[in-house]
Amino acid sequence: MYHRYLNSVVSKAGALAVSVNYRLAPEHPLPAAYDDSWAALGWTASAADPWLSEHGDIGRIFLAGDSGGANGVHNIGIMAGAGPSSLPPGAIVEGAIILHPMFGGKKPIDGEYTETRELIEKLWFLICPDTEEAGLDDPRLNPMADGAPSLQKLGCRKLLVCSSEKDISCSSCSLQRYIKLDQFLALFSWIVEL
Repeated sequence: MYHRYLNSVVSKAGALAVSVNYRLAPEHPLPAAYDDSWAALGWTASAADPWLSEHGDIGRIFLAGDSGGANGVHNIGIMAGAGPSSLPPGAIVEGAIILHPMFGGKKPIDGEYTETRELIEKLWFLICPDTEEAGLDDPRLNPMADGAPSLQKLGCRKLLVCSSEKDISCSSCSLQRYIKLDQFLALFSWIVEL
């Protein structure tokens, strides 16, 4: 879907891109997409491909995704921050770009469209059927849920989060789910210190 656009962006930016065609639910429920994305990051970071090794820089990896892909970027970013052995030596996730993320939660947020909440409630159990206990407050869907890893555990040095006010999916609500003010200030402080 994004192949031609991605080619255009990377040619103008002078960058390389590895586009991950991860498996999709419901045929392949989560964590399949996360597993595929993590494997792709590991392959990229290993520089095992000679062309990638010659032309790429594993010390400057960026993750990017929109909607469900942005959800994946968040979750892969958390995995990348799990510790020094999570990625090959020398590999650094420099930044993450989260565009119009698909997040949700049990508690409605002001401005959240009822239709969108109902859709996420139906879709999440198809996407991730093993989430019965946590439901919509599964940390993979709700980064602010009790027990969710702190955003300070993101394995990247820089973070860009974008949402649009008039998006039917109410991405600004997703942004509110993603960063509460006190956590934003802590995250901002963490980014500035790096």
